[in-house]
Amino acid sequence: MTRETREIAPMFTEDHTTGRPPKRGVGLRMKIATRAIDKDANAFEANKTEVKRRIAMHLRQKRRGRRAGAAAVEMALILPMFLGLIFAQLESSRLGMVAQLLTTAARDACRVAVIKGSTSTQVSNQINTDLAGSGLAVPPVTYSITQGFDTASFGTAITVTLSVPYSQVSWLPTPYYLKTATVVGIATMIKEG
Repeated sequence: MTRETREIAPMFTEDHTTGRPPKRGVGLRMKIATRAIDKDANAFEANKTEVKRRIAMHLRQKRRGRRAGAAAVEMALILPMFLGLIFAQLESSRLGMVAQLLTTAARDACRVAVIKGSTSTQVSNQINTDLAGSGLAVPPVTYSITQGFDTASFGTAITVTLSVPYSQVSWLPTPYYLKTATVVGIATMIKEG
């Protein structure tokens, strides 16, 4: 017996008006009625679950609409900072790359300059060769060599300095963070005998 049948059945075990047991057909009709109630209750529960599901779905859709607006506002606030970080990273990466290229070219040119009997033409040719292979050109890059390096005596320090304004070698059309920076590469070696 289901719960409703157990609860309803004791009421009909006797007639409340006369105190006698009910007529024989009443109990059977009561069981049939309670089974019908049970079926209706199950259908009601299923319907209730469906209604809850639909309400929850509707609320989620409403929330999505409000979240879409919030996401647009968040993106409007975060995007400029994010793009600023990306461009700063691009600029600093290019700065490091150019500094390394200039240092390498200065070191190679200094190696040529410290050899006994080298000339300024040989040093400038070495600088041009290194810079051409790296994608940099000599006109924006300026260089200086220790005065009298070709006649210097053994043990004299020879310095080669290369420099270029960062705005001339930037990957961005107009650098934002490093507008006035100058990239320098320096190498110093001792004159050989």
